Amino acid sequence: MKNLSELSTSELLNVIEENESLSNRLYELIEQSAMGWVGEKLEVIRNSLKDWSIGFYNYNFLDVVDYEKFVDSLVEYKGIFGLSDKADKLLSHCLKLRWTNLFEYYAERLKDLILDEEFNSETDIDYNNLEDYTEIYADQFDDYIIDDNGDIVKQTIVGHVA
Repeated sequence: MKNLSELSTSELLNVIEENESLSNRLYELIEQSAMGWVGEKLEVIRNSLKDWSIGFYNYNFLDVVDYEKFVDSLVEYKGIFGLSDKADKLLSHCLKLRWTNLFEYYAERLKDLILDEEFNSETDIDYNNLEDYTEIYADQFDDYIIDDNGDIVKQTIVGHVA
């Protein structure tokens, strides 16, 4: 018998992939972490949005109610989270085009780029590269003991009283 904390990352990944409950736990950890980031990111731009939907198993969208507020909120967003070079250039372009007839067109393009780079990328699990996720969340599996067949023998829940 082995504690999962004794396994290398690749061995742990093999055990997780062979066990449905451990796989589900890994996916849940990935999703919770990503949705935490999504929530923090959305908080910065939320006042400029009429509606939005960001998640793992749905169609993601941002519906902007006020493009000027949206662009202004992205200036703040950039200071907190940063932006890709492409998004930063498009943001600068939008700031220069403010109060012109081209502003809304480019702000819409910026919104699509932000949706893709900042939100769709957060909610897209790379199932072909689970080893990176396993390394990040390995300590979340320390409470499991497995037998030589990789089956869970015991799960110890350690609690703390506040």
